[in-house]
Amino acid sequence: PSLTHGWRRQDTAAAVVDELARSGELDNTFVVFTSDHGYHLGQFRLPQGKTHLYDFDVRVPFAVRGPGVAPGGVVRELGGNIDVAPTFAELAGVPRDVIDATMDGQSFAAQLRARRAGGTKLDSYPAREHFLVEYYAWTPFPDDYVEGVTRINSCPLNTYRAVRAERYVYGEYTNASDWHFEHVSHREYYDLDADPHQLRNAYAELGAAE
Repeated sequence: PSLTHGWRRQDTAAAVVDELARSGELDNTFVVFTSDHGYHLGQFRLPQGKTHLYDFDVRVPFAVRGPGVAPGGVVRELGGNIDVAPTFAELAGVPRDVIDATMDGQSFAAQLRARRAGGTKLDSYPAREHFLVEYYAWTPFPDDYVEGVTRINSCPLNTYRAVRAERYVYGEYTNASDWHFEHVSHREYYDLDADPHQLRNAYAELGAAE
């Protein structure tokens, strides 16, 4: 990605908003700016890529403008890509019970609209408490694959599964051929309140109950 591409995206978004205003539909339209994944360029000395469990790969921008969404509001509850489609459906007027019965994911439309009145979490529409993050390696490259080796620092051979909660991240790594995670060779745990940048793996300090 280049700076030029970034400016072009901003110009495109501005052009869409300007056209909606010109047509008189801006106040009746939800405008969403987001991405499908994060990206890293040198963090933790990793090769560039997007397939790790750290927040710089997992988190995405999600900016919304529309009816009932307060300017400058911030939703701090968790949401995932799987939740985007049901959220759009609810914003479009599909009844919540229909969404819950027919779609994967969990709508966070209520959380977006709650900020209008300064609300936080809504008891009637509870926010997601955690979600699964996982990546299964590509078909191993003959020149770069060693049986039983966990390639944590490799994007194509980096196989893991993780739970991302509001406060913590726990992940298990294995090698590219162990898709059932029968031979987990490395684990990571981060307390995001104490270590928001995920600089210190605290897995060894967890008790059995944790």
